[in-house]
Amino acid sequence: MEIARLSYYTEQEASISDNSFEIPDDTKITTRVAEVLFRYGHPVGKAGLELSYELTFLNFNQRINFPGMVTDSTFSSIHQNVYTTPAFSQISLTTGVSKSFTKGWKGSTTFSFNLTDDLFGAAIQNNLTWGSTAYFEKTHNEYFSYGLGIFANQLEGRFLIAPILDLNLHNEKWGLNLLLPQKATLWHRISKKSYVDVYASLYSYSLKFQPSNPVTATDIIMIRSGINYSYIWEEFLKLSLGFYLPINYHIIATKRASFDYVIGNTLGLNLSISMILPE
Repeated sequence: MEIARLSYYTEQEASISDNSFEIPDDTKITTRVAEVLFRYGHPVGKAGLELSYELTFLNFNQRINFPGMVTDSTFSSIHQNVYTTPAFSQISLTTGVSKSFTKGWKGSTTFSFNLTDDLFGAAIQNNLTWGSTAYFEKTHNEYFSYGLGIFANQLEGRFLIAPILDLNLHNEKWGLNLLLPQKATLWHRISKKSYVDVYASLYSYSLKFQPSNPVTATDIIMIRSGINYSYIWEEFLKLSLGFYLPINYHIIATKRASFDYVIGNTLGLNLSISMILPE
């Protein structure tokens, strides 16, 4: 079980597509994300009840690059400042509870609060959003389980809700873990100390700007699909290196209109180190 993780993601020279305004085709975006996670869980009593807690701190830094212009003053020339995403941080607290029932049934639910701010900056306001999942899972044996539920996520400009498909299928060498639409992972164990996984994960962030800004809010929906190689050292640390294909969907609300654009067409790199406990 992973109890702590330090991760770094970088996306270089991504391009903007499906934009609403005339901008140069060779405009590029650089994105860097640093993340620290702590996780803890424990059983409660003898009734099959388990509680879990997760605290995440994330820093998101994105820069737009126009051909031949690399300074921050470039941002002021962008129409309504709509393509500027200031550096921001998000603190997320997630609590979960699961309950085991008879005949292999288990119910699980999580609820998270997400506080977004630019800390010492003045570009955005404090913004509190939330997300939640609830699903029931049926375990047939130690290698196969499935379930159904519901996923909800509140952002600044929209409310997302979708059904959840939960599926876990594995043996000693291979495994498939799904919790759609949030994540999907296919893994293969190379040795007792290493494995490789192919994955896709969904993330969302929500910014609320100051009243003086023509932009009122930005919602960012990120999809990372890639491959990781992980090595476990002394059953205590896990080191991971991977590449991924990012798709960042930005939904912009301004005082005059709303529009969206997509950032992609690039390759991302991620590094992480985790503290783990044997299961």
